[in-house]
Amino acid sequence: MQVAILSKENVMKRRMLLGVLVITLSLLWVFPVPGVLAAAPKYTVKLGCVEIPTSALCRGMEVFKSYTEGAAGGDIKVDLYTGGQLGDLAELYEGVKSGLYQITQGDETITGFYEPMVILSIPYLFSNELVVQKFFESDYFRKLNDDFAKKTGVRIIGAGVSGFRSFTNSKRPIKSMEDMKGLKIRVQPVPVMMELVKALGASPTPIAWSELYSALQQGVVDGQENPPATILDAKFYEVQKHFTSDEHGLAWNLYYANEKWWKSLPANVRQIFWAGARLGATVETGVRLHENRVGAVKELEKKGVQVYAAPVSLKEKFRAAAQPPVVDFLKKKVGAEVVDGALKTVKEIEAQIARQAN
Repeated sequence: MQVAILSKENVMKRRMLLGVLVITLSLLWVFPVPGVLAAAPKYTVKLGCVEIPTSALCRGMEVFKSYTEGAAGGDIKVDLYTGGQLGDLAELYEGVKSGLYQITQGDETITGFYEPMVILSIPYLFSNELVVQKFFESDYFRKLNDDFAKKTGVRIIGAGVSGFRSFTNSKRPIKSMEDMKGLKIRVQPVPVMMELVKALGASPTPIAWSELYSALQQGVVDGQENPPATILDAKFYEVQKHFTSDEHGLAWNLYYANEKWWKSLPANVRQIFWAGARLGATVETGVRLHENRVGAVKELEKKGVQVYAAPVSLKEKFRAAAQPPVVDFLKKKVGAEVVDGALKTVKEIEAQIARQAN
């Protein structure tokens, strides 16, 4: 066996190399190179939603993740869980309310947790997506949100528009009030939607979303109401041949945040999350806007659906028939001040837009 004998010169070289290595590692510890011994993020957020990764909502949440992580310079890490991995909407709400999650998706189900938000379901309240966006940014909605946070421990930090709900059915085109009579229309199990359909002369039938396709297929109901992109995604064109774009109701998604956690954040960190949620909601609104007003409608026509764009005159007739009884109903439920405040705010926004356009 041969034994290597190091010369004095080699020993000195090895000692020098070892010294350089120790100094280098020490410097990396004090001044880390990106990706090498990087410090752990100060804020880790589990962000849950129920929709598929390619949905408009999840695309927006990807922007939320990218923006917040980049703006915080490594202090924030967002783990995005899509497709209901963290639970359904009710479970997400309970999770963010209890503090299990910091931020999650919300939607129209908010009315089951905080009844005043039902004002967003007033029929024909909003004329377009721009009005909705300005409504979410209004002082009226901010005060409503503050009260929501105070009473539930959950705050809304972003709101996106999924689209406007319109009617489909398997019987006939809906081009007048008379055409609504006798139709059995599936609605969400929400009283305000039942009031709307009854006011238009049809028969409302509450059916769970999971059972809707088979109910339409088997003729349990004649029609339903959803935004065009949702109708396309759910393949309702296979069992519904008439689509009337009357845009009677709003569909929306929200970014919920746990209020206690939110208030504990430094102001600059809150601003990053706040901006990220609004950027994400803007992306969702934009993607859905194109889908609902262009892509989905064209695709439905290709699938053999007869599309009828309801003129303003028909919408006004529907509005005159449906809005007053629903408004009266809601005033008894949540108070005249809340309902009148919503109606007044929308009128002010529309007036502001009209002034800016002239």
